[in-house]
Amino acid sequence: MKPDRHIWPAPNTLMQQHVSQEWFQASTRADELLTTGDLEGHAMVTAIRQRTCYLKTTLPTNAVQ
Repeated sequence: MKPDRHIWPAPNTLMQQHVSQEWFQASTRADELLTTGDLEGHAMVTAIRQRTCYLKTTLPTNAVQ
């Protein structure tokens, strides 16, 4: 898996593109990758989803737009 510094930009992009559905998009993609056997991709998307959840709970409501 990529270093942490390469993962952190992705949650912000995901949150901007999918607003309130980012968790669903990331979960769907993680499931697709797991189904195809791409364990590294699944781990990456899961890490992005976890960081997205972290950002949503720690940032002020109007910070992500």
